[in-house]
Amino acid sequence: MKTSFESSGNTGRIFESEILSTLPDTWRKEGFFDEAKSYEWVRQNQTWNPSDPTNKIANELHYKVAEQLGLDDVNELKFYSALGSPLDYFYGVDAFFEIGNSTFTLDLSINPHKKEAKADMVVHEEVLDDEKELDNLAVTIGRYLKKRQSEVNLREAA
Repeated sequence: MKTSFESSGNTGRIFESEILSTLPDTWRKEGFFDEAKSYEWVRQNQTWNPSDPTNKIANELHYKVAEQLGLDDVNELKFYSALGSPLDYFYGVDAFFEIGNSTFTLDLSINPHKKEAKADMVVHEEVLDDEKELDNLAVTIGRYLKKRQSEVNLREAA
């Protein structure tokens, strides 16, 4: 699966905006955003349906992660774009998956050497270009979300 961001000279922001929905910058007038407020702002200002993202690659990844989680209803899994939000600017999160009380954050990058970020995982553009790599990414995200959901369930049961 070849995408238009493969061309040389693309900036990271252009690459991100080809995959994710850019959110409005109205938050800049609202004062300080801690991390919790940033997540809530993203949820309330989503420009796509988080259960059915409009971008083809984002939608495919959402579906594959839902499949990995064994969900009967893919609408249980949400995939939020945080591009241009306080979550992006202050906390380094470009997007996140959410199911129940569990989240998994992503930082999209065109820098092949970037390995660490504030987000749970750095996703390089070549991963999104390759069907097998996209499958592997979905497996990884699914495993993390299952693990986090189990941890949440254990804490709630205690």
